[in-house]
Amino acid sequence: MTMQISVESIWNELGGHVHCDLPVDIPPFHLRGVEMVVAEGSTVAFDVYHTEEGWFLTGQGDVALTARCSRCLGEAEVVVPVSFSVEIPDTGDRRDDQKSVDEDEVIPRITRQGDLDVQERVLEEIILSIPLRILCDPDCKGLCPVCGVNLNETTCECERDPVDPRLAALQKLKETLKE
Repeated sequence: MTMQISVESIWNELGGHVHCDLPVDIPPFHLRGVEMVVAEGSTVAFDVYHTEEGWFLTGQGDVALTARCSRCLGEAEVVVPVSFSVEIPDTGDRRDDQKSVDEDEVIPRITRQGDLDVQERVLEEIILSIPLRILCDPDCKGLCPVCGVNLNETTCECERDPVDPRLAALQKLKETLKE
């Protein structure tokens, strides 16, 4: 399934408008080594206007993603806003093989069948909106750097402040002074 908007009804209507809400249908993808999965139920609202120069598209919505927490590697959900507007130049009559614009430069594209495929553009906007660090909770404690246990679920007795080997003699002196 793809994310397509039919503009057939306004193809010959200058100033025509189409509004639709589409479910976000994007397969899982990897970003910075982390698999991102779009949660079911995410939708984006689109408005398409037929202008003298071509088409004007706006999209807006919130997309829920499931990924791994940057600190504890547990499952985390993040909601990213998707908001964009783009002008799509008219490439000429859809039944004509002549192109006035290089179609490889235009995302999204209008097909000769009168559909606007917005899947690539929505994916691009999602990727641009994903925060650098995804956390399961703002207070996530992460993993123990020594034993690797999830500190949100349990505690450990590991010494997390290793002594610099150059200062080991001072550490021994400190321990003897305590006695």
